[in-house]
Parts: sequence; C-alpha cells; structure tokens
Amino acid sequence: MSQLPEYVSASSISTFQQCPLKYKLSRIDQIKEPPTRETLLGNFVHEVMESFYAIGSDRPRDIITAKAISSEVWASGDWAARVSPHLRGMSMHQFRWNAWWCVENLFKVEDPSLIDVKGIELELDTTIDGVRIKGFIDRLATINGRDTISDYKTGKTPNAKYMSDKHFQLLLYFVCLSQGLTLNEPTLELLYLKDAQVRTIEPTPELCAGVVETVVTVNSKIQNAFEAEQWEAVPSKLCDWCFFKYNGCTHYTKNMRRR
Repeated sequence: MSQLPEYVSASSISTFQQCPLKYKLSRIDQIKEPPTRETLLGNFVHEVMESFYAIGSDRPRDIITAKAISSEVWASGDWAARVSPHLRGMSMHQFRWNAWWCVENLFKVEDPSLIDVKGIELELDTTIDGVRIKGFIDRLATINGRDTISDYKTGKTPNAKYMSDKHFQLLLYFVCLSQGLTLNEPTLELLYLKDAQVRTIEPTPELCAGVVETVVTVNSKIQNAFEAEQWEAVPSKLCDWCFFKYNGCTHYTKNMRRR
C-alpha cells in the first residue's frame, strides 16, 4: 500500500507546486529517474567541493589543491564507469573538462582561503509549524564576518524571474537552521559555477514568513491529495523534459489515446 512520505523538502515542495502528479510518481510511487549527464556532472562537482572545503590546514585551498582533489574524487568514486553510459555523444574528456571548468570558476567568485567553514553537507531534520523538514546544506561558513549559507549550482544561471524556487530553497534552509543557531548578519548565496555568477538574497522576516506559510499550505495540499487519491497533472513546457512523460504520466497517455 502506498504511503505518504513522513517529511517534505525544498525539492519535494517545488515538485508538488510544479505538478502534483509528478510528486506522486516520484515521491509516493518512488519511480526513480535515471541519472543524466547533467545530474552526474552536478554530483561530481558537489563531491569535489565537499572534499575541497573539508581539507585540513596542512593543505592550502588553492587551485593546485583543487585539481589534485578533483583527480582523487574521480578515481575513488569510479566516476568514469558511472558517467560512461550517460555521455550521449560527449567524450569523457569533454565531460571532465566541463566539470573542471566549474571547479576552476570557484576561484573567480570567491577566495577559498578566506572562507571560514562551519559545516559541509549539513543535514537538516526539524519541524516548522508541525511539518517535518529534511534537507542538506552544501556549506555554512563565515565570509567577511557574515554567516553565509551557500548552495552550489552547475547548470546555467536562470533568468531573475525564474529564481523563486531557488530562493525558496535557501530561505527554507535558513529558517530551519536558525531555529537552533543564531547567525550573524546572515546572507544566502547561490554559486552558479558554470557561469561564475553569484546570486545572493537577504533573509528578511517577511520572506521567511512567506516560506513558513508555503510549507504549511503545500503540506496540507499534499495530505489532501493523498487522502482523496487525486493528483492533478499540470501540463507545461517543462513536460518535454520530464522523465515521467513516458513513465506513468496518465495525462500524457490519455491524450495520446485520443489522437
């Protein structure tokens, strides 16, 4: 029998807002999306960032160390075997170059030697107004005297009008983290490593209140949809890139039968 997840996350909330049926297929039916070249690149770069900022004082946080760590992570994680089936015509050399481009761009957006790291891949498991929240923060650090929550991105920097879900994720992390910590002059940042761009947002009380309201409202809608066994499909341009279009999307299959 299908069960409702015991918690929500920033990504699951965004998925439900985008398309409740997609939420049902991925979170309740647990149909797993296969990895893609893009997701694998993102995962690899995140592993490199995690290892790079975890090094001790015996190794400098410079570009030479970053290159060495990239090679270490590639070999230890057997990344060649993991990536090979998903290259879709791209050479392994080009994949590795694209990944290194993201790592190298880190040094264009910040000076790693000046980052006072407080936590890496911090796991969140807390509640907001009775709703259980889980997630991981890429990095918590003090930068120029300000406590900063950072999230790495390896895709293209979105247009400003499409940043709301990215802001929501960071604001949710801040609300969760601030329940147990007092952060000094907090700031939230998205590091778009492919483009060497940084997008920041200040967690104002109004924005944080909006996040709490969204969490409570969406969680209630998820519970109602589950109890009623009604999961609305929301067709959009995003459907053309959705794995579930051909893997369980009843809206798409019904429309195909009518043709």
